[in-house]
Amino acid sequence: MENQISEIPVEVIQEEGLVPARSSFKKWLILGGGVLILLVSGLGVAAFFFPEALPGPLALFADPPAQDPQGVRKDQRSKEEHGFIYNMDPFIVNLADTDQSRYLKIRLNLEGNGREQNEEYAKRLPQIKDTVLAILSKKTHQELLDSTGKEKLKTEILNHLNPKMAGFQFKAVYYTEFVIQ
Repeated sequence: MENQISEIPVEVIQEEGLVPARSSFKKWLILGGGVLILLVSGLGVAAFFFPEALPGPLALFADPPAQDPQGVRKDQRSKEEHGFIYNMDPFIVNLADTDQSRYLKIRLNLEGNGREQNEEYAKRLPQIKDTVLAILSKKTHQELLDSTGKEKLKTEILNHLNPKMAGFQFKAVYYTEFVIQ
C-alpha cells in the first residue's frame, strides 16, 4: 500500500487534499506579512501624528509635559491661577535706530494676579502707558528681532510696571500684535 501512494502523481495528491499545496502556503505567508507591515506602519503613523491618543509608553513622539521652575507640571495648574487680562490699545513708536527711521506697532495684554479686574489699573493707566512708551522708544529693531529680545522686553515691562502698582501686580505680558517697519 505504501508503494501505491508513492506511485500517485503529486498533482493528484494535492487535488485530493492529502498534501497542502506549497503555492497556497506562500500566498498566506505573503498576505500575513503584508497585513503585519500595514499594521506596524499604521501604528507608526498614529504615534507620529497623534501621540496624545496613545498610552504613555507608546507615545514615542509626544512632547514631555512642560514644567515651571518650581517643578510643577503646567497641565496640573488649576484654572484659578489665571489672572484677569487687561487689554491695551496698540502702541506705535519710533525705535531708537540711528541709521534709518523704524517704527514698532505693538499691542500688549497684561495679566494681573487677581481673577477680577482691579480698579487701580484704570487709575494708573496713564502711568502704565507712559512707562511702556518710554521702554519701547529706547529699543532698536535689532534688539527686538529675535525671540530672546522679545522675552527680555516682556521682563523689562513687568519690572518697570510692578513697582508703580500698589494694590496688585502684573504677572505676565502677552503680545497680540508685533510689527516692525
